[in-house]
Amino acid sequence: PYERENRTVHRRQPRQGIVLLATLVSLMLLIGLSLAIHQRAFSTAKVWSAAAGAHLEAMGRSAVREMMRPLLAEAMVDFENSASVPLNGTPVVFHYGGREFVARVQDVDGLIDLRRTPIEAWAGLLPPESGFSGFDTETGNPTFLTIFQGLAVLGVPPERVYKLSEVFTLDGTSRHVDSRTLSVKLRELADIDQRWIGLSDQPEKVVLSIQPR
Repeated sequence: PYERENRTVHRRQPRQGIVLLATLVSLMLLIGLSLAIHQRAFSTAKVWSAAAGAHLEAMGRSAVREMMRPLLAEAMVDFENSASVPLNGTPVVFHYGGREFVARVQDVDGLIDLRRTPIEAWAGLLPPESGFSGFDTETGNPTFLTIFQGLAVLGVPPERVYKLSEVFTLDGTSRHVDSRTLSVKLRELADIDQRWIGLSDQPEKVVLSIQPR
């Protein structure tokens, strides 16, 4: 007698394949959703971090400005003897909230007034390639709306306009540049004609800039 071999036959079930495919698709969708949420959370964190940094910087500037008030008052009243805050743009470092801020105070009469100071006093600041030879001596310096406009009219190349704008003003009270508050940046750029270095009255207006270091 022969014994029939017992074999178990496994037949493919179509439904199992469909379930696996649906599971795989669901898993991919879940991973994609997770990545999207993570990316959005990361972007939101970056935005909040930048906003917090900007807020802290603004608070620091405001705090330094308040610290500067009594020092500025003293310097403008007794500017010849006060050493608290120089009025010639010398940087002064302040610390607030674990950060450093650099403050500069500049008396406007320590700058070249684009409307008042004669061209011959500062023509050496203009680049030779500008080809500028001077304004009409009868009409004097023309009236400009902004310093940038004036320097552009003088033929200063765009890449030098910003650097030169730091030593000019439209708010000066004298044709001369005050020797006591002569801008340190002006000293760095060129030697101004000494005939136009003089003494002005007590400072009436200063420019204050505060930058994080």
